[in-house]
Amino acid sequence: MFVMSIRVSFLVASVIAAATPAAAATGANDGCAPLVAAFDHAVAAKSIDGAIDAVAAIEADIVCGARTDEFRHKLIDSMIGIAGDPQVSDAERKKALAEAQQTIDHAGTWRDAEHLADYYWGRKDNLNAFSWYERGLAFISARPAEHASANDIKQLETRASAAKSLASDDNGGKKPAQFASSRGDMDGRVGGIYSPDLLRGAEVEVVPLPINFVTGEATFTPVGEKAAAELADAVKQQNVHVVTLVGHTDPRGEHQYNVALSIRRAEALRAYLQSHGISAQINVDGKGPDEPFDASLLGRSISQDEEYALDRRVEWVRHSTSE
Repeated sequence: MFVMSIRVSFLVASVIAAATPAAAATGANDGCAPLVAAFDHAVAAKSIDGAIDAVAAIEADIVCGARTDEFRHKLIDSMIGIAGDPQVSDAERKKALAEAQQTIDHAGTWRDAEHLADYYWGRKDNLNAFSWYERGLAFISARPAEHASANDIKQLETRASAAKSLASDDNGGKKPAQFASSRGDMDGRVGGIYSPDLLRGAEVEVVPLPINFVTGEATFTPVGEKAAAELADAVKQQNVHVVTLVGHTDPRGEHQYNVALSIRRAEALRAYLQSHGISAQINVDGKGPDEPFDASLLGRSISQDEEYALDRRVEWVRHSTSE
C-alpha cells in the first residue's frame, strides 16, 4: 500500500507540474481535478498500472470517492481500448483484458460486459464473445433497476445467440466443435439467452438455438444433441406450457426440399423434448430458407460460411403468456 501511495503521489505530482495555468486554476476550484488528471494522463500514456493506481486514489479520496463507479467504468473502457491497440504487446493486451474482466466482475454493468464482448466479437473470438454477452444478459436478469430497453436486450440477445451458434458450429458434423453452454442464473436455472427475465417488456421473444443436424438430415450431431438437452432443461425449469419450434435452413439446395427438411428438424427436436419428459404442448413449423438470420444487429460483417451457419437453426418462439 505504501509503495502504491508513492506511485500515485508521483504520478499526480508529475501531471500537476506539466499542467497549463488554466488547468491548474481548474484544479484549485475542483479538489478532484489532480486525481482525474492523473487518470487521464495514465490512459493517454497507455499505462495500465498508472490507470489502476489513479482509480484506487480516487476511490480512497474522501471527496472524490463518490465518483468511483464513474472511473471504474472508464477504467474498463480504457483497458479494452488498450487491448485493441495494435501497437500494444501481447503481454500488455492480456494484462489489460484481465483487468477489464476483473473490474466487470467486481463492479461492472451489462453495458461494460457488452463492451468487452464486442471486443472479442469483432475479433471473431466467438466463445469469449458469447461468454461476455451472456454475462451482460445475466446482469440484466439480476438487476432490474439497471435500465435496459427492449432494443438493448434484443441486440444483446441477438449477438449472444449468434456467438453461441458460431462457437458451436460443427458444419453439419463435418468439423470438430465444442458446444457453448449457457450460464446459469442466480437461482440455478439455465439462464443467458434462455432466461425468462428477457421477456420483460416484450410479448414475443425469438431465441435462435444451435441445434446442429447432420447435413441434409434430421439427425442431431453430438453438439446438436447437447443443445437439445439444454433446451429441455430450460423448458422443464421454467414450467413452460406451450413451446413453439420453427426450423430454418440455409439457402443452398432445392427450395421445397429445404422447407420440408426444416419441418422434419423441428419435429425431431419436438420428439427429443417429449422423450425427455417435456409434457408441454409443442407446436412446430418450418420456414426453409425463407427467413434468414437477421444480421442487422450483429455489429460486424460476417462471412458467407458464418451466414449459412446462422441461417441453419431452430428457433424457440416464446410468448409472455406461456410462462
